[in-house]
Amino acid sequence: MESGILVKAFSLVETLADAPGGMALAQLATVNSLAKPTAHRVLQCLITIGYVQKTEGAVYQLTGKLKSLILGTDDRGLLNAGESPLRALHERTGETVNLGVLRGDRIVYLIIHESTHALRRVVHPNESDPFYCTAMGRAIVSQLPPNQQALMIKRAQLLRRTPETVIDPAQLRTILSQADREGYAIERNQTDIGVTCLGAPVFQNGAVVAAVSLSAPTVRFDAVTQARWAKLVQTAAQRITASLSTGERITA
Repeated sequence: MESGILVKAFSLVETLADAPGGMALAQLATVNSLAKPTAHRVLQCLITIGYVQKTEGAVYQLTGKLKSLILGTDDRGLLNAGESPLRALHERTGETVNLGVLRGDRIVYLIIHESTHALRRVVHPNESDPFYCTAMGRAIVSQLPPNQQALMIKRAQLLRRTPETVIDPAQLRTILSQADREGYAIERNQTDIGVTCLGAPVFQNGAVVAAVSLSAPTVRFDAVTQARWAKLVQTAAQRITASLSTGERITA
């Protein structure tokens, strides 16, 4: 009996892992050939131990707890600190929000909360993008020492992702300088045509360790919206920074 429940639980977890936007109970039951009451009972167990969450729209999603099992201690700390601020940012904006870290010259996505809109950019945990064309990458690199910034730009294979991608080293240095002054970075149509992204750095013990970002179709960005979203992204990053400094998870 216990092994049967375990199989059902892992089946549901694997299904949710392939559905970053989450799934409703009826769909989960159908995909896994389970009766709805059975699927509901197993999901409640997973919720109780923290591996699954149920959104207001009655959609089930994996939490960051499961992902933390295969990550290092530093990333686990980021996941714990980032879940609540990222969820709050997602609820305030309705747009896709991410938490990412710099690995070599690429940004790796740790937490993703997808937009509720049909028109959105879709990425998955542990996917990566080049630092130079992403808001998160620019936000992080803007906080590195100048010699490290220069080395990263020199060593990076600067390729165009879109016709708008900035690949000129001098222009990149200007962009990083502006991100440092303003406290956030922006890229418009440079990773994907039609998508604009804002990113703000996260710190621990005075060093940059990650970044928060918000991405949305460029058509939904205007000057007023950009200013409002930039403040919200910075606030989320500051909340994560505060949580990392105290070791306490911020839940409000």
